Amino acid sequence: MEYALEIKDLCKSYNTFTLEDISFKVEKGSIMGLVGRNGAGKTTTIKAALNIINKDSGVVKVFNKEVSDVTEDVGIVFDGSTFSGDLTVTQLQHVLSQTYSNWDDARYTELLNRFNLALEKKIRTFSRGMIMKLSIIVALSHGAKLLILDEATGGLDVATREEVLDLLVEFVSEEDNSILMSSHISGDLEKIADNITFIDEGKIIFQELKDKLVYEYAIARMKDADFEKLQTKEFIAARKRGLQYEVLVGDKEVFASKYPNIEIGNARIDEVLTLISNSN
Repeated sequence: MEYALEIKDLCKSYNTFTLEDISFKVEKGSIMGLVGRNGAGKTTTIKAALNIINKDSGVVKVFNKEVSDVTEDVGIVFDGSTFSGDLTVTQLQHVLSQTYSNWDDARYTELLNRFNLALEKKIRTFSRGMIMKLSIIVALSHGAKLLILDEATGGLDVATREEVLDLLVEFVSEEDNSILMSSHISGDLEKIADNITFIDEGKIIFQELKDKLVYEYAIARMKDADFEKLQTKEFIAARKRGLQYEVLVGDKEVFASKYPNIEIGNARIDEVLTLISNSN
């Protein structure tokens, strides 16, 4: 198995927050969704992995090489603009063509036209959606093989989000391109991710194939009497909510076959995250 990104035992401590032994891998040609509540550690993980902030310990490899600085093989999109607002898109092109050895003017222009970004408009006048499109266009125009996006679709309108998601899927479909995408919008990841990693309070709490989460995992809802009949090995997490229990199971069909009288339904990614995070 070849990996675009490997993170092992990544740690970073602050006075009020600790990132503890974060480990996961992003396969070449895949999209990994990094999911968690605000403040769970998604951004800290990304910044520490890329040496944007100093990590305390851990090993990070990009295309099997240990990371010391961000390379042109990696395209990064953070939540917000990293470009000078005084530049136009055309002026930015001139700056970046001198910055990146693999800069592709034709690709940049093609994507600008595709997404109708005004060439002579100051970047500070752009909407959030336009900024996100521009950030992704730049990442795709310097030969990046791995995109790392931190809440890149947050706050976008539905139409713009769909455009961005389509572009990301198109990127991964080309050769061995890969994406690590952090988000608290689970619906976006349900559409495009191959694997999901849950992070909460600075720790990885769960990793799974997206399709398995969507099609095999389920949430059963039951009264106390039915819950007491379950064996611990038959469910992943559970919580009491009002007068009933919500129980996360890993195989909907097996559970439904054994307990046909218990209500059970498919689980969305955000429901899985909430249930695991609040399990009692």
